[in-house]
Amino acid sequence: MLEREPIRFSSSRISTSILSGLLGVLWLLPLSVIAQVTVEKVQSDIDHLLSRGQRHLPIEHSEPFDDKWSRSTVHKNGKCLGDFCEEERYGLISHPGDTLQAEFREVELFKNRIFLSNDSWACLTDQNLKVTHAYFRAQILSHHFIAVSDGHYYGVVDSLMRQVIPFKYDSIRQVVDLYAPHDDRTPDFMVKSQGKWGVVNHKDGVKINAWFLPATTNSPRKQWVILQCHGNA
Repeated sequence: MLEREPIRFSSSRISTSILSGLLGVLWLLPLSVIAQVTVEKVQSDIDHLLSRGQRHLPIEHSEPFDDKWSRSTVHKNGKCLGDFCEEERYGLISHPGDTLQAEFREVELFKNRIFLSNDSWACLTDQNLKVTHAYFRAQILSHHFIAVSDGHYYGVVDSLMRQVIPFKYDSIRQVVDLYAPHDDRTPDFMVKSQGKWGVVNHKDGVKINAWFLPATTNSPRKQWVILQCHGNA
């Protein structure tokens, strides 16, 4: 398997635009495959963490999530850069009293689905926690797109769960344009492949906002170009 630098998504993004030269920052995720991630395996893990008709205490905090579930929060001991620290973990509590134990790094809503992410996998479920899609890693980028990993490469799926960018990049970051509508359905993405970065649109079409100034065909430096971006060359 190809060696790559560890990649990690960060759930907090810096609002910026490609015009201003800044990018949203996502988690960096390691891409070593430990075990094959399937819908059946993820469903089995969720069922193991799900208790019907009872609550697992202690729950430090809960907040409304949707019309069936509340999201619970607990703090657990972990390691941060080699030092011990407390990390938040999230779960779900239904109004009838069913409990999904707080073992998840992320519990979010994505359209009409529940997004769950832990140390081993990420998935989307229906409101009854039946898994519809499972991934090695995933991160919600916006209301319309999720970055997903098959354990080797990254791609992007949209809110209809269509694969709009295939699994072929070492890293993906969504560009947030300050001049675009807040609910942007056609964003651009910074992508990394073989150590080089580029910009693609939401259909994986190559896109770059720059002046492209090639040398003349008889120039001694005809293999070079000037690429001017954001006032810098």
